[in-house]
Amino acid sequence: MWYAILWWLRLLKLMRLKRKMLDHLDVRVRDLSRSIEFYKEILAPLEIALRSQDAFGAIFGDEKNYIWLGEGKVKRIHFAFMANSRAQVEEFWQVGVELGARLHSAPAQQEANYYACYLFDPDGHLIEAVCHEKGDENG
Repeated sequence: MWYAILWWLRLLKLMRLKRKMLDHLDVRVRDLSRSIEFYKEILAPLEIALRSQDAFGAIFGDEKNYIWLGEGKVKRIHFAFMANSRAQVEEFWQVGVELGARLHSAPAQQEANYYACYLFDPDGHLIEAVCHEKGDENG
């Protein structure tokens, strides 16, 4: 019996230690003000808000998962934001269209449980919104 209790205690401890893969992402941009405005709009459908900003940068997200924008030499990267629904992916895309973002791939079922769209931010970073909920039988 004691062994079972110890086993459960170890399991609970491991569950508490489980971590997400990333804590934050540092993205360099040419024009901080322009990028802050772009990300405020494009991330709104995903319920990701500007948390803070100063002369050196801006933080979007919460204290456990965030993206930090700072001016500097731009090295283009690709990153994806998780959406809670296919509707959020579509709204992310629509905001990108309205902002005049350079578009890459419209919302579509990429594979099972992977509904996504892709567009470019003002610095050429490829950004994605992806939903992992199961799609309907037509796509």
